[in-house]
Amino acid sequence: MAFVARRLGFALLIIIPPLFDIFPVMQMGFIINCNLAICAFNIYTFSFTSKAMNFIEIFNEICNLIISIFLFSMGRISDGEQLYISGLRCNYFIIFMFVFNVGFIMVQAAQDCITKCNRRRKI
Repeated sequence: MAFVARRLGFALLIIIPPLFDIFPVMQMGFIINCNLAICAFNIYTFSFTSKAMNFIEIFNEICNLIISIFLFSMGRISDGEQLYISGLRCNYFIIFMFVFNVGFIMVQAAQDCITKCNRRRKI
């Protein structure tokens, strides 16, 4: 339910600010606080059944928080070259997060395959 509420909050952040002249700083503050709340919720409840899935979910929420902070700081930079470097670092971090998630999924798939092959051999 918390994930649906977060998506709804992000959608409202796109629709509402132009109507009421809400500052972008308030939008970023909401996004950062929402990421913190979801991360705390995941750490507190461990909503998934496996330990590995809980770990990757917490990792993703922390990465989303770091990316949000990157974006918040990029809004304060006025120098073009500094903005380019910050954006490049943010992109590298997103690529790292993507590769880590794909690697995690591959390892989980390999473990599941090995487990199923061992079960078939025992029968």
